[in-house]
Amino acid sequence: EGSAVILDSTHLLTCIHVFGHEKTQEVSLFGICTSSGKFDQIKSDFHLVDEGEYDDEVEFTDLDSQWDLYKTGVDGDWALIKTDKPHWDAKNAAIIHPAAVDPEWVVPEGTELFLVGYSPIFMEETDEQSDTISDYDKRMLFIKHGPYTLCGRAITTDRGLGTVEHFEDWPAAVGHSGGGVYLWNADAERLELVGIFNTVAIGHYNFDFFGITKVNVGKRNFLLYSPIAPVLQALKSDKE
Repeated sequence: EGSAVILDSTHLLTCIHVFGHEKTQEVSLFGICTSSGKFDQIKSDFHLVDEGEYDDEVEFTDLDSQWDLYKTGVDGDWALIKTDKPHWDAKNAAIIHPAAVDPEWVVPEGTELFLVGYSPIFMEETDEQSDTISDYDKRMLFIKHGPYTLCGRAITTDRGLGTVEHFEDWPAAVGHSGGGVYLWNADAERLELVGIFNTVAIGHYNFDFFGITKVNVGKRNFLLYSPIAPVLQALKSDKE
């Protein structure tokens, strides 16, 4: 399970660890059906248009440095998928942040970023109001009330790896995989897409004493994401 971002009338963006590597498969989507206008679970066949390079066996705990973040290869954890029978409204497609089209661009240090998706931890809020309904209806209610947002500050890394520092252990972003990472464009007064959320990583604050002894003095929560530029290139190629 995971989240996905609407790119246009037929394409969605998600993580490869959510969709998988099969070229074509049936996917269940939850949302407003354009034909009926009702919120429902809808099944469609999706084709894998393109994907990044990603090692799904990498570990994301006990990271001591930026180099450990680079080795995760998480920036390649994306999948561009397409269907011939879309059930969503293209008017709801994400708005791309103009600068994010450039592969060399990085989100400025300290920029507040918003991660939008469907982590099950948020389901507790809807469960409190739904003790008398079925588990299926609870899940539908949870999704209908979403999506849900986490936020953090962008960290600038030497290689432009998409990294957000999240200062809270709770709620965690499990279930947000495939959801969009946005910044707020104050001039346009809207959220604009800069990447796709992949996973949570745990690191440390490290200090060296005279270059000899390394000491871990605290835990850091990293939210890792893939920049949007490679996806946009794949989308352009598919339309040509």
